[in-house]
Amino acid sequence: MPISKEAKKDLSASIIGTDTLAAKITINESLVKITFPNKKGRGAEQIRLGGAIVGANWSGIGTDPAGNKNTWTASLVGPMTSTADTKRNTDTTKPLAKITYPFAGFGNEKIPSQETILIKNATVWTNEKEGVLNNTDVLLKNGKIAKVGKDLSAIVEGIARNGEPGVLWMDMSRKYGRLADGVNNKDYRVSGFNPCAEQSLESYECCTLVETYLGRHESLEDYKRTLKFAYLYAKTVTLLPTHWEETNAIMQRNRRIGASMSGVADFADNNGMPVLREWMDEGYKTVQRYDNIYSEWLGVRESIKMTTVKPSGTVSILAGESPGVHWTPGGQFFNRTIRFSNDDPMLPLFKMANYRVEPASESPDTTSVVYFPIKSNAKRSEKDVTIFEKIALAAAAQRYWSDNSVSVTVSFNAETEQQAVS
Repeated sequence: MPISKEAKKDLSASIIGTDTLAAKITINESLVKITFPNKKGRGAEQIRLGGAIVGANWSGIGTDPAGNKNTWTASLVGPMTSTADTKRNTDTTKPLAKITYPFAGFGNEKIPSQETILIKNATVWTNEKEGVLNNTDVLLKNGKIAKVGKDLSAIVEGIARNGEPGVLWMDMSRKYGRLADGVNNKDYRVSGFNPCAEQSLESYECCTLVETYLGRHESLEDYKRTLKFAYLYAKTVTLLPTHWEETNAIMQRNRRIGASMSGVADFADNNGMPVLREWMDEGYKTVQRYDNIYSEWLGVRESIKMTTVKPSGTVSILAGESPGVHWTPGGQFFNRTIRFSNDDPMLPLFKMANYRVEPASESPDTTSVVYFPIKSNAKRSEKDVTIFEKIALAAAAQRYWSDNSVSVTVSFNAETEQQAVS
């Protein structure tokens, strides 16, 4: 309903609605309280609303006379007008949001300036007689490709500075499955990877990923049972047709799946590397056995590759596990940050619950960062683990578990471990 507001020095105000119900509003910085009767006359009981102010929006939780809780929101439409003006002015169109580049969430408010960028160690599909170029540098100038070559002299410097670029070994993916099984060359058609590089793929091929969590199981037999259902889900997905004939043909030939495991680092810290290697090896043999059985039952080919380690991230942390083969950033206790739009109705509730909320550094006008305290089963954080142990864990996963690939980002101490990189 349209309202009028009379501000007072103590930041309280009187609000009168067109239905003549009198309401009172109290504003204290970014918090607001509103009370008004549920009807006119005697016997009226108070409805109480409490919430937070975020820009032109108010939202929070209210209590009716019966004690029931409800969420409420209010948005500023415009200044109060007379009844006559209200009748004439029926246009309640809200102003458009700012245009961002690209026009999507977390876009830039200004068109990014063109930069000179050197992409190192890329795989380039030329669509020309040169074919596919592996381990190739691409130089971008003024928004265009200026040069393509194979000078990798700066790759080590870049990795030591900020971890970029990532490195893929296409020849290994074509020759090997699990490293423990030796050369088989059965995936020789591989031409690239999915964005996080845990799945080697042919052009037009799908990833077909599914994730399991080591630390959520009481025994190896319990984990093997989970692997059965994970395998069945992923294999079933390969039976579904897509809109692309090329994809369907490749999926029918390869039946590639990616049964991933997460919580690897925490499991190794809590149970030891020998136990981890046993679970990986026995787990792989379990998936392989199910693939032999069910492929015959279904009358389809056995999967060319079946296991992987995806980077995971937020998904595994929600399950209380360390992501993929990575240690968690904060160990047993840490703050997990999640970005929310400033218009998100949950944001005022986080503020009312005294969660730490800050404007996002890259877009403070549109985005806020909320800190959530986390208690995990981790014994160490990534800062407590050397670069050598991180690489060794990824290598163990590639040897005993993953016949696709292991997606790993190896962080290191720039002061004490840079020489190990360069």
